[in-house]
Amino acid sequence: MDRNYTYILTVLLLTLSLVGCNRSRQDHPTVTYTAENALIVDSSCVIFITPDTTEIARMHAQNTDEDYQAWVSQVTWYPGIATTALNARGINTQNCHDKQFIVLRMSKKEEIIMEPTKLSGDMILFNAKKKPFIVNSEDFETNKLFILRYFDK
Repeated sequence: MDRNYTYILTVLLLTLSLVGCNRSRQDHPTVTYTAENALIVDSSCVIFITPDTTEIARMHAQNTDEDYQAWVSQVTWYPGIATTALNARGINTQNCHDKQFIVLRMSKKEEIIMEPTKLSGDMILFNAKKKPFIVNSEDFETNKLFILRYFDK
């Protein structure tokens, strides 16, 4: 393994956070999701967590127009760059907003349930055959090699 790949992998693992994730509904019977309150994903893709309408309204109300526009730029620019690059490599992408849960179906018996508001990144790398990773789209260029390898590209 070359030194750059090792460094990138180390950084990625340090930033990985699965806070707010449950392994399966059987282990956490209090988690109830429906098609209305959850994004249910059963195929490999990158899921971008985008601000929901409540977060957008809060940011608009609490910031100057200039700061709000800078924030909007940041939450759209980096995911846009990453989406374009991923789609060019044949990696599907989805957006998640206004959903309480994201359900990743690993198999018929295993699900990972996440709460988007509790994640520390805005990109979920989901390969149905591997453990998911959560990263920041702002760091896409740094992590691009790892992401492509994760999806076997």
